[in-house]
Amino acid sequence: MTIESIPVPSPNAIRAELYPYGVLPCPTMPAKWRARVLLTPAGRAAHPSPPYSDELIVAKVLYEEAGPNALFMRFQMYAIETAMFYDIFFATVGGRSSWWWLASDPSIPESMQSAAYGPFTSSAVVPKRDFLSEEGFSHAGSWKILSRMQDSFSGKRNAPAGTWYWHSQTTKTLSRIMNASGNDFKVPVFGAAYLVDFYEFQSDSNIDLSGIKAKCSNAKPASPAGSLLEAYHLWAAFHACPDEAKFPCTLLDIQSIVPGIFTGSTYGQNDPPSWTERVSSYCYMIGQDLYPYYCQLWYDWTLGVQVTVFFKQDSGGNYSVRSDEILPKGRVGPDIVYSWNATKWNPTCFDKSGGVVPMPVPNFVKADGGRCRAVIKANPYFGDMSIWSVYMGDARGAADFWYWFDSQQRGVLFSLAPAGDLTIIDYRTLVRDAVFNPDYLADRSNEVAQCGPNQILQLQAKPRFLMM
Repeated sequence: MTIESIPVPSPNAIRAELYPYGVLPCPTMPAKWRARVLLTPAGRAAHPSPPYSDELIVAKVLYEEAGPNALFMRFQMYAIETAMFYDIFFATVGGRSSWWWLASDPSIPESMQSAAYGPFTSSAVVPKRDFLSEEGFSHAGSWKILSRMQDSFSGKRNAPAGTWYWHSQTTKTLSRIMNASGNDFKVPVFGAAYLVDFYEFQSDSNIDLSGIKAKCSNAKPASPAGSLLEAYHLWAAFHACPDEAKFPCTLLDIQSIVPGIFTGSTYGQNDPPSWTERVSSYCYMIGQDLYPYYCQLWYDWTLGVQVTVFFKQDSGGNYSVRSDEILPKGRVGPDIVYSWNATKWNPTCFDKSGGVVPMPVPNFVKADGGRCRAVIKANPYFGDMSIWSVYMGDARGAADFWYWFDSQQRGVLFSLAPAGDLTIIDYRTLVRDAVFNPDYLADRSNEVAQCGPNQILQLQAKPRFLMM
């Protein structure tokens, strides 16, 4: 009897799905814009006292390119768990950057400051309007994020992994930023976060940040607060902020930036979401490369097997590099390499311990001590969702898994920050109580020989979350 194969597309079909309109040019930003954003931090740093280094932040952001040598940004930030407000003004003039604390009212976004403190020098640089094209970013495909088609653009300077910018395919406005390996492009504040999700982005010709820059010429001195470049700089700066420039804020202040957001404790969200006994998913993953991986997941807890199908690009940019990771319950399973013969995928060899980790339990969020960090209800952009984190620490450092679930406990996003390998999964679909042929979970390693050294290297390069 022939085992029924998992229904996976051809290399050409995968690429066609990612590039339905071909390769797109990098977008150019407006000269003046405003945005409301959700900042997800990159992981835990050295400060155990509030504001916490892995605390979610909502922010109102203003931008102005007053000229090729005069670039300004203002970040009004609300730490949602400690309910503290910080207002930062950043200026890059003639290629040199400075920043100031602004004393302003958290209940009145964009209020003029009553005082400024600084300046502090920084190696971060306010980006120009054509930042993406100037820095050599390129189109890396288009797929749905939060049910909306987004065009992704990726690039890197010196970091091991890429920096990613997404723009709405409909409005062409900025929708998400991901910094997988720190602030590789030295962008103020945005580059110090792991994820920046844009609830709102609007061009606004009335913005005038030059007036704030002029008032900063009379700034009061303050204790050194660092360069504000990386994530740990940002939280160290919060702790060094003068008392006159930081203010408590209310839930209403926070919700004026991102409507419908609550902390997990405020909302009383204590029951972690869980997978069902059977789950299937189609998704895109991002690792250390500058392109997304196409993936499928087939999971049956009762049968005790998960199969994850990975597709990477070959040297020609085609999605011809396929491997299936078999994760049995309670033990490590094999990886199976497949090849495309112009009409179908055939298994070619296997690595007996290539799965690395066993099958995760359905309630992995609870099992790993997950904590609800935020709940978002009836938001026009985010919809209804809960955001959970799991602390991952060892002698080398610490990080956070971040899980986003919708109101039906379906995964929206799965990520690890910072990560040395796989960074994020965007779920295109996640089907609970999925019905599928159990043949999909078959271990086909008995059909082929063990992989040779070159094929083992290919499998070892496959992205993975080293979790559970």
